[in-house]
Amino acid sequence: MKQFTLLLCMVLIFGAVACEKIELPSNDKTETEKPADDDTSGGGDDSTGNNGGTTDGDDEGDDKPTDTFYISVADLDKIETDKYVALHAYIVGSVKGSSMKGTIFGTEGAVASNIAVADSPDERDYTRCAPIQLPANSDARLFLNLQDNPENLGAEVILYGKKTNYFRTSGLKPCEDFMWPEEYDDLQ
Repeated sequence: MKQFTLLLCMVLIFGAVACEKIELPSNDKTETEKPADDDTSGGGDDSTGNNGGTTDGDDEGDDKPTDTFYISVADLDKIETDKYVALHAYIVGSVKGSSMKGTIFGTEGAVASNIAVADSPDERDYTRCAPIQLPANSDARLFLNLQDNPENLGAEVILYGKKTNYFRTSGLKPCEDFMWPEEYDDLQ
């Protein structure tokens, strides 16, 4: 919680210094334009230790968020292992077994120990999802798991945790904190 609070303070300070409003991407899937003076030479390799953002050198035209303080599920593979990230995603299910092939899309048979998230609330392809560990006795498990909170299916959430290999793919283990988008909006 302290690390998330520190990250949040840094976001607010850098946001004020940059003199730009931080916005979550809209759900209408339109491309968000970046100001012309942004450095777009990144190419995806962020050796500065920055844990978020998009990689402007991509040759695909998908609609990744341009906010540099959180990343999408699609960008999770581009982040170094053991780096802390803020991940913007939708809860689409949970994982049973030892790999993402055991993803349960929906609430029927959901487990409390993890959730599967994706860039779209309608995603049903496990290869486009990321597993998120919900540690025992944590607020993340109490409020996010689909076994006890089926109303969270399809919910938009910002998750904070360490990027690692989980269920044989890139995921967050553990999820140390989370925020609903309306809470993020209230901070601005």
